[in-house]
Amino acid sequence: TNMRVDRDVVLAAMKQTIAALQHADRSLRADREILLAAVKQDGSALKHASSELRTHCDVVLAAVNQKGIALEHASEDLRADRVIVLAAVKQDGAALQYASKDLRSDQRVVLTAVGQDGAALQHASDNLRADPTVVLTALQQDGTSLQYAPMLNAAHDIVLEAVKRNGAALKYACQALQVDRGVVLAAVRQSGVALQYVDEVLRVDKDVVLTAVKQNGLALQFAPKLCDDSEVVFAAVRQNGHALQYAGCERLTDFDLIAAAIDWAMAKGQEVEAASFLKMATPPLNQDPRLIDRAGLSLIQASEGQKHLPPLVLSVRFSLSRSASNMANDLFLRLKHHEHLARHMYIHHPNVLRKGFCGLMYKPVPKHMDEVPEDDDVSDRKIYGWSRNDDPSWQCSGLCKVTCWKKIRDTKHDCKRDHGSDLLKYGCWRFLYRRHLQRAKDMDGCMVQLQEGDLGRGQQVELEMARDVGVKVVVVRCTTLPVDVVSDLLSVIHDGKDSR
Repeated sequence: TNMRVDRDVVLAAMKQTIAALQHADRSLRADREILLAAVKQDGSALKHASSELRTHCDVVLAAVNQKGIALEHASEDLRADRVIVLAAVKQDGAALQYASKDLRSDQRVVLTAVGQDGAALQHASDNLRADPTVVLTALQQDGTSLQYAPMLNAAHDIVLEAVKRNGAALKYACQALQVDRGVVLAAVRQSGVALQYVDEVLRVDKDVVLTAVKQNGLALQFAPKLCDDSEVVFAAVRQNGHALQYAGCERLTDFDLIAAAIDWAMAKGQEVEAASFLKMATPPLNQDPRLIDRAGLSLIQASEGQKHLPPLVLSVRFSLSRSASNMANDLFLRLKHHEHLARHMYIHHPNVLRKGFCGLMYKPVPKHMDEVPEDDDVSDRKIYGWSRNDDPSWQCSGLCKVTCWKKIRDTKHDCKRDHGSDLLKYGCWRFLYRRHLQRAKDMDGCMVQLQEGDLGRGQQVELEMARDVGVKVVVVRCTTLPVDVVSDLLSVIHDGKDSR
């Protein structure tokens, strides 16, 4: 208690934090010297001052010079003092809201305020919010201040100045100017996403849309009628790879477009994003080896210098479809770039290989989708007949003699051949996966299985093969990958125990 009334203690505490003033004794909060020291350090300390000191011109002036918004805590008389208010709005235009009504109608005061913060226009009187000089001064600070001058939203020169400062100001222009080509081009040139405020008539104007997407590729979402225009979509994706999500279906079959999005992400060091762009490609483009390599998802095969390294065999859900999560690709990329792991193991990532199958994959598609059995995961009628390659009930566990499956669409028959040296490219995925598991078993490697909720059907097959081979299995169960997931994995791997 004694410390709260000790002047020296309070002054010392204030040097550490001005908030200490609020705990000082009332007598010290009425001490002019202490309050002056406080408000010079932080103007907001005025709120802790006694009622009497809030009427002292020198104390309040010191406060608003340091923090204009402290005008809120001044006495009513001083909030009507032109000198005090001018000092406050010069430091922070928003302080205008605490000025007296008469001063909010004072052109000099308001001009000072909006010259510091355009948004202060909202606190000016109605007459001054219709004053072109005041409004233009505000717009030079913040184009979106146009919203506070509805009486001038049809004035061409006013609106043009607003959108040149901030394209989003087009939102507050009258409808006639939202279809004015000159105003619209100025707006989207400053902010591409201002296209959302453009009249529908100009959203199909190719020059307008091109200008918008070159400034911000994401503006493509506001031009759905041009989402299949090659020039527009390419311009958008080159500016921002994320614009790919707004491209039309026809464009998602274009190799060069997908490559452009991937290149954009890779140039920014965003490999996980690059992988997500690959997923957007229409099958089978999403599994094109050239794009997989471009996205940094290339399989790390054992080179001549790596053949002595034990394999780390991944078991993950298929991660290259549009609906798949990014976790599998994220895990692979983290493993791939881990310095210690790269020196001591090589990674087998089954998702980035062309997958053959030794069995009959075709089964007739029901005439009506409601005839599909409830336990079948059907997202696309076209792929229903291709479902047995990851069917756990299929008898193959990677030990059969057949190493290739090739679909002949017109006859719906199978072509089975042993490709010999082309095994890696054409082999049955189960045969190849088991081969990697066996190698991992022989060389003290392991299988790492990422479990995102329930196991995928292919993962069930892979787990059964791992159990049959007797290889060590490390399971990662999570809905989002922990930051230190690779370090944790390495600890478990080196521990030598099966984590199942």
